[in-house]
Amino acid sequence: MPPRRANTAAAAGARAAQDAAAAGDDAGPSDRVPEYVAFTLIQAIMAEGYKQEQEVKSMVRRLLNKNDDGSYMAVLSKMQRDLQWLELTIERIKLPVNDEWYLCTVNKEPDQASMEMGSDFSIQERAYFDAVIDKIGSQPPEGGALIASVGGMTLKNVLPKPAATTAAAAGGAGGEPASQAAGGAQAAAGASGQSTKAKPMSLLEREEALNKLARQGWLYMPKDGHYTLGPRTLLELKDRVMSTLPAEAAERLSSDYM
Repeated sequence: MPPRRANTAAAAGARAAQDAAAAGDDAGPSDRVPEYVAFTLIQAIMAEGYKQEQEVKSMVRRLLNKNDDGSYMAVLSKMQRDLQWLELTIERIKLPVNDEWYLCTVNKEPDQASMEMGSDFSIQERAYFDAVIDKIGSQPPEGGALIASVGGMTLKNVLPKPAATTAAAAGGAGGEPASQAAGGAQAAAGASGQSTKAKPMSLLEREEALNKLARQGWLYMPKDGHYTLGPRTLLELKDRVMSTLPAEAAERLSSDYM
């Protein structure tokens, strides 16, 4: 008996149905999110550590070829599920200085390795940033602002705490420069058996650190030459930030912006 020949018409019909289904996924119901959409958005957010939510929504519309944000929450849920195995989550924060929402990737289970290796900030830069948080949080805001904006000249003259002090103060947080200062300082001390005291940063190095922190979302520049706390700091260092603010400001930040 000769072998049976495939029904080419049926095969063609099946391929057409599959193609139609795939196309439907791109512009169909919001509960079907293509893998490439979530992957593209996760890569974009993780590359910088944060993104303005309006920009993410715009990317979703382009990727799905849609004119509205009806699929946005489904896409966000898909991204959250995909990040679970990395012990990461995506959280939203409204920046008080401009009332804009941001998305940030946050490490849910920080460990010693991520504390020591997860940042490209030096121990001195992390200690300096910790002092900058204190300075910004302790300044009285102007014009009804929730958190102060401080001039670069003032911040460049802030002296970081000794690394050992910073390590003790920052213990318990994770995924951010200040907590990584703790891990880095303690590891260095343990390895060498020496003091964690480091050479003070120059004014130029502090200026470069401020610009670097602003580029990566730890600080935010509401106007040229002035800095306030950025979206990544408000999310990943929430407890640290709350401890520097007056009680009323901390309560408003927690209830209205997070």
